[in-house]
Amino acid sequence: MMVRNDPPIYSHNNNIPIVVGTQQSHTVQRLPLQDIPIQQNIQNTSTSVADFYKVQSAGFSIPTIFSSILGSEELFFIHYHIIRISITVVIHSLIPLGYFFYLGFYQPDLKLFDFQNLNLLWKVYFSISVLTAVGLCTIVFYWYMSSFETHPIARQLKKFSQNGHWKQVASQINSDFRNFDKFSSGSSFYNRVYLTNSWLIKVNLYSVKMCTTSNLDVALTGAIDLNLTTDSSIGRQLLTLVAKPLNDSSLFKPFVFRLSSFEYQDFCDKLSLPIRQTCDIIIKQSLPEMFIESFREQELENCIGCMKKLSDVKLVKLCGENSDCRICSCRPMWCLECMGKWFAYRQNQSEPTTWLDSKATCPTCRAKFCLMDVSPLDLI
Repeated sequence: MMVRNDPPIYSHNNNIPIVVGTQQSHTVQRLPLQDIPIQQNIQNTSTSVADFYKVQSAGFSIPTIFSSILGSEELFFIHYHIIRISITVVIHSLIPLGYFFYLGFYQPDLKLFDFQNLNLLWKVYFSISVLTAVGLCTIVFYWYMSSFETHPIARQLKKFSQNGHWKQVASQINSDFRNFDKFSSGSSFYNRVYLTNSWLIKVNLYSVKMCTTSNLDVALTGAIDLNLTTDSSIGRQLLTLVAKPLNDSSLFKPFVFRLSSFEYQDFCDKLSLPIRQTCDIIIKQSLPEMFIESFREQELENCIGCMKKLSDVKLVKLCGENSDCRICSCRPMWCLECMGKWFAYRQNQSEPTTWLDSKATCPTCRAKFCLMDVSPLDLI
C-alpha cells in the first residue's frame, strides 16, 4: 500500500495550505426516532443503495475525485475532513443550479433560458438555487479566508483545548488516528465510526463529531433486526448507541451511532469502559461466537476415576516436537486429582525424584504424556 508523503497541514503562521498532489432472538426493542432506519423501507431502498455503492466503488465520489487535494486521511485526519466537508458543501450547493442548466440544454422545449416568459415555479426554483449556491460558497470562502478558524470542526476542537488553540488538539487526534489498533466501523466514506486510544469519532457527510474517552458515557439504547440476505442462517442486527458527556456537558453534544452486533464486542474491548444498557436487548452473535459459546457451555461429565468431581483436565501435547509424547484425542474424562494419582502410580516408586521428568500413558487411549501435557480446561 502506497502512503502519500504530504507536507504538514499546519504552518507556523497559523495557515492551513491545501495539499496539492449464543442466543438468537428476533426481538425489536424501542428505538430513538432520530438516526434510525425504518424497517419497512429497507427492501424498497435496497436497489438504490446498491446502485449508490456501485457508483462509489467506480470512483465517482468526492474523496476519490479530489484525492490529490484532500491528501491522506490516515496521516492528516483533521485536515482531510476539513477540506472534504468544504468541497462537499460547494459541490452539493451547485447541484440544483446544475440541474436547471442541464434541463435547459437537453430539454429546449421547456425554454428555461427565456427568463421573461419563464414559468413562475421555475423562476422560484432558479432563484432558490442561485441563492443557495451563492450563500454556501460564501460560507466556505469565509472558512478558507479565516484559515478555517471558523470551520465547525475547528470550533468543536477549541472546546477541548485549555488555551483555545484547536490545532494542538488536531495534532493529537492525527497522531492518535495513525495507530494501527484503532477500531473502525462503516462501509461508506460518509458514515463511519472510529475509536482510538483517546477519541471516539463519528464521520458524517457534512460533519465530524468527536469526544474524548475520558469524558464519555456510552449507552446501548436499542437494536433492530435486519434480514438483508437470504442465504444467511442468521440475520444482521444493528445496535443503537448514544455517546454523552460524562462530566462537562459543554464539550460536545450527545450523538447517536450504530454498530453491527458482530462488531460490538470488538468495540467494547477497545473502549475499556462499561456501556450502560437502558432496555432489555439480546445481542445476536456471529457464527464463530455462537460456536465458541456452545462449545464452552457443553456439560462436563463426572470423573470416571472417582465419579465425584467434574472432569477438569485434558491431555494437550505442549512439550515440543522433540519429545516422544503423543497427541491425545480423548475428551475430558478425568479430574486433576485422579490424573495425578494415575501418573504417580505408574512411576518407579523407589525413585520419586525422577517423577517430574517421567512419562505415563493416557488411561483411555494409552498415548504417552508428561506433566507439561496435563492442561486444566479453564486454561485451554
